[in-house]
Amino acid sequence: MHLKGPPFHPTSNGQAESAVKIIKTCIKKALANKQPVSRSVNQFLFQYRNTEHQATKETPANMLLKWKPLTVFDQMRPSTEELNLGPQVGNLMKHGGKRNIDIDKESEVWVRSYRQGEPAWIKGTVLDRLGNQTFQIQTKRNQP
Repeated sequence: MHLKGPPFHPTSNGQAESAVKIIKTCIKKALANKQPVSRSVNQFLFQYRNTEHQATKETPANMLLKWKPLTVFDQMRPSTEELNLGPQVGNLMKHGGKRNIDIDKESEVWVRSYRQGEPAWIKGTVLDRLGNQTFQIQTKRNQP
């Protein structure tokens, strides 16, 4: 059964009248602050559509579109990159960013090859230590 209010009696349709009143207030504020009306109405609608409804515990945007548009608060959440950097920075501070690699001359090591047509990792032999973490390696071509 569908109930209809009496025509030309706005008091009988409280929810619709409340919505109209809210939009009119938004427009009046925009005009008083000399802001574009369309922008103010769009901001209001965006906020309304992304606010959780008290009865359904869902946003109107989620109920209609089945996804949540990004808000300013969503953009304030730390990214996964920032979350992953936390432990790394802690380790860096704890150990001073130093990594002690002790490799003797003539030791066999695996090195990453970026040459096209070669395996990604190839065997090599340490010839000399050039720095704290830098070594001169001699590789044998075409050997896995």
